[in-house]
Amino acid sequence: MKLNSNITINECLDYFYDRPVFDKVFDKMRKKYESLGHFGGNIVFNNITAEEKWQLGGFLGRNYLLEDGRTTVSFACFKKALEGSKFSDFTWEEILEAYYKKPLITNKSAEEEKRIKRELFFDNMLEFAGEQGKIWLKELYSDKADGYKILYNQYKKDKKQLEEIIKYVLKAVENLPIYSHKIVRLPVFAADITGNPHYFDENTIAQKLLLLFIKNYLNAEEIGDSRPERKSSLLYYAGIMYDDLSNYVLVYGMSGRAEDGSIHSGMKGFMDMKEPYQLTLFSIRHLSCIESNELVYVVENPSFFSELIEYDNSVTAVCTNGQIRLSAFLLLDLLAKRHYQFLYAGDFDPEGLVIAQKLKTRYGSRLSFWNYTKEYYIKSISDVHLSETRLKALEKVTDSGLIEIKEAMLVYKYAGYQENIVRYMISNISFNRSS
Repeated sequence: MKLNSNITINECLDYFYDRPVFDKVFDKMRKKYESLGHFGGNIVFNNITAEEKWQLGGFLGRNYLLEDGRTTVSFACFKKALEGSKFSDFTWEEILEAYYKKPLITNKSAEEEKRIKRELFFDNMLEFAGEQGKIWLKELYSDKADGYKILYNQYKKDKKQLEEIIKYVLKAVENLPIYSHKIVRLPVFAADITGNPHYFDENTIAQKLLLLFIKNYLNAEEIGDSRPERKSSLLYYAGIMYDDLSNYVLVYGMSGRAEDGSIHSGMKGFMDMKEPYQLTLFSIRHLSCIESNELVYVVENPSFFSELIEYDNSVTAVCTNGQIRLSAFLLLDLLAKRHYQFLYAGDFDPEGLVIAQKLKTRYGSRLSFWNYTKEYYIKSISDVHLSETRLKALEKVTDSGLIEIKEAMLVYKYAGYQENIVRYMISNISFNRSS
């Protein structure tokens, strides 16, 4: 039975506004509803004031002043009190929606609404995509493929900015220089696509998405031992140069031919003068082939490289200088096309073995290890102790030609360096060349 059908919702709200404890009550009711999808359970108050207890008890018809600490009230009690009050024309749902001036929504409904909005957002983005971009973006979002988290996190952070980024990335993937057999520097490519030469710079979301497209949709091969080198290789695959001047490899005893078949006079000059030189990515990309001895020594350290070419100035040698850069891989690729053979020697540490294995995997029978044995590891041992973290990298080493060194390294736990065995190494150069 309704007690008073003339009471308005505003009068109802005024009653609760005048009793501040109901701000806490309604906040807890709303959270319960969002979580459960309905009102229910208990509402717990910790250490509310005597005034708040008096206000609460006045509505519920119960004395809470004698309770210390926690005060617990069931929703059934609130429901019964409302039905017996002058506000019985209204439900708690109606009162809370009027109080907060918005509908009550469950967490499940809110998440579903957000999901629908996200899907609509990405569906709208497809309008800006060509065929390749459309397939890639659908897979990226719908299948939650590699890169989905980048989209999702940026969507939550700034949808408007993400919309701009996606539009430019989609434009970029449809206009990669590789499609027209060109090589373009990254800032120039970015300026052509967006008007901003820094738009695809390091660690931008735009660059991350562009790299994901090149890697996953174009199936580009990542080469290199460091993250910057792998990024450079992916961009280069798509016809974009990250850095073509500081990306270089140290060489000796080789010449090359330009794309038109003419001899590269600079390389030939250094070869004739019997001097080493730095061959940059800028130069390598304009070469059609490399000419050298059939046997090419590939070493890791510059000091060892210098000792090698001074001992025998008739050799052909390449120095990777630690982590192998894109320029070194591209140079070795050109040499491999001419069916030259490689002898590789690196440092005896976990990182060196990983590099050796990558080279062996890439060049197969064309590459042999040069005195890369347990015997030479023991001769090269230094006083540099290998931490457990570094030794853990040996788990990646599975090549049969490296297992013996790996096992010895796990026993001795010290690094070995080429400089310690340079005399042993170069003493058998003539034998290697003739065999």
